[in-house]
Amino acid sequence: MSVAETTRAVTGACRLAVGDRNGLLFFDTSVGGFWRSFRAALIVLPIYAFVRYMDFEQAAETFPLASYATAELFSYVLKWITYPLAMIYICDLLGKFDRYYAYITVYNWAGVVQMLGFFCAMLLGSALSDGMAGFLLMMVMVAILVYEGYIAVVVLDVPVISALALVVIDMLLAVMIVLFSHSAAAGSLTGSLTGLIRA
Repeated sequence: MSVAETTRAVTGACRLAVGDRNGLLFFDTSVGGFWRSFRAALIVLPIYAFVRYMDFEQAAETFPLASYATAELFSYVLKWITYPLAMIYICDLLGKFDRYYAYITVYNWAGVVQMLGFFCAMLLGSALSDGMAGFLLMMVMVAILVYEGYIAVVVLDVPVISALALVVIDMLLAVMIVLFSHSAAAGSLTGSLTGLIRA
């Protein structure tokens, strides 16, 4: 993994996060850059694993750590695959397939900034009351969704309503993946529906 390319891509993602369209100049949007952008998943994974482990207390007692970890790892991998695959068809439908590689490249690297933002908010929330912490995390989630929509507008050159639809599609895919992975893990490893409901 090229440290220089990673640094440039994350810098570009940060600049886009503050509304600077020139952030796009920091990405390698070639086919090769597209494939390398999936390395962002490896950068995000340790933080994601820590965040999900902290949430493990909320899982049912009958949903053991091994089962929970299996479900989370499975859903994590699927999340990094399904949306890019879906966007092949959607970009073609929108007449924007020429921007597909650039969009997914930026989308993938933006995941690093999103996870770092959520992680920082979670750490800050640990020093606040439950109500304030919940409000902070909710605001961060809203900011992340706006950021995702902004990336679609800037990279795909689509109207806001289309960008909003893409954000909704991404969210629905994520929810279905989590439900499916936890259901599969619960059924095969614990046979408990409680673990799925509370996950």
